[in-house]
Amino acid sequence: MKTRLPKRVKEAFSKIKKPNSNLRRVQCVIELKLKNDNTTISCTGYNQNMFKLHDYQCETTLTTDDFNLVEINNPYNIHAEYDALTKLVKMIHKTKHITNDNIKSIEVYTTTAPCVECIKQILFTLKKFNKKIIIYYGAKKETFCELHPRTNATQLIPEIVLRSQGVKTYFMQDLLDLHVSINSDIIKDK
Repeated sequence: MKTRLPKRVKEAFSKIKKPNSNLRRVQCVIELKLKNDNTTISCTGYNQNMFKLHDYQCETTLTTDDFNLVEINNPYNIHAEYDALTKLVKMIHKTKHITNDNIKSIEVYTTTAPCVECIKQILFTLKKFNKKIIIYYGAKKETFCELHPRTNATQLIPEIVLRSQGVKTYFMQDLLDLHVSINSDIIKDK
């Protein structure tokens, strides 16, 4: 288990565009470690709106029946983990030298613990490689638990479920510090 972010991962995070969100900004780096030549391939992602709808903002403001303004998540948001996974899959399809036999391990670095949907995407996409998956995260919701934005129902994916799938999860202070820095103006406004 790592206790500090590797230099190459810090550099990858520094190059990620700042997410266009007013509620929570998330960034992600996924690394494939290859066996043969000991190289590492990285893909990055950030939460974003996939259409020019609402100026690419991740949230939109609605007026309720009693004329209160409420900020809600835009339904066309792409999460940071999903963005990075999509880029990774595209890169693997383009590159002929990356094969299942050539991959040693997969590491996911994200500034917050992944939500239920991102965990499903990580497991669905990366488990096909049948390799060791490690998730490092910063800000942690209560045992990967948060309220679903539309239904307010609690989503709970305990770490035990991930571990039962062979995925290891670790908190990393560097990722929490990064999460706080990219969200500092949001935190100040509240």
